[in-house]
Amino acid sequence: MAMEPLVAPRWVEETDSEALAQRLAVHVADRLREALAMQSGVTLAVSGGRSPARFFEVLSEQELDWERVAVLPVDERLVVPGSPQANEALIREHLLRNRASEAVFVSLLESAPGPAEALARVHWPPVVAVLGMGLDGHTASWFPGDDASLVAMAPEGRPGYVETVALEAPRARVSLNWPALQEVGERVLLVQGDDKRALLKYILEEKPDYAQYPVARLVAEPLTVFWSP
Repeated sequence: MAMEPLVAPRWVEETDSEALAQRLAVHVADRLREALAMQSGVTLAVSGGRSPARFFEVLSEQELDWERVAVLPVDERLVVPGSPQANEALIREHLLRNRASEAVFVSLLESAPGPAEALARVHWPPVVAVLGMGLDGHTASWFPGDDASLVAMAPEGRPGYVETVALEAPRARVSLNWPALQEVGERVLLVQGDDKRALLKYILEEKPDYAQYPVARLVAEPLTVFWSP
């Protein structure tokens, strides 16, 4: 899989995870406010995982017209609705609270709208997508060694969700594909720790194939990295 020339990301660094969560929450809220001043509604796309929990909590307290904000998962684990393993469980617990309890959440696990109809239910494209990264180089639910993830990362195709297969349970996943994420106003990668910083540095310098390190697909395009130790 040929790699496009890498575009150096914009780096935003903080001294610790709390300062990082605060700064990213203000940044995202500002972007949403700017968009709400120009259109009737906006969409925020977010990934699950442990890293964004504190960011979600701080963002939930930001003053916004949350009734006009749709929250859309970037990816999801295909488990039964209500499962604590679902990404939406973390999003509901940490983000859809305080002021953000008025936001419109689009579940990928419920029969309606579900992944197939989700994009049609929101203001597309999202103003911001906040993603994470694993030490194996996966991002969203794009995984190394997974043929379905290669399809999701391909430049061809209509924007939407693609089913992928993770290396660990629950293995069945669904993720926005690259054509969808390419349309997002700003792609943000939230990472913490020196090990993940070293991985991003390796990708920028060595330009590995995104089949091996899926996050390289994001790094090949304009990207804002929010990092702390």
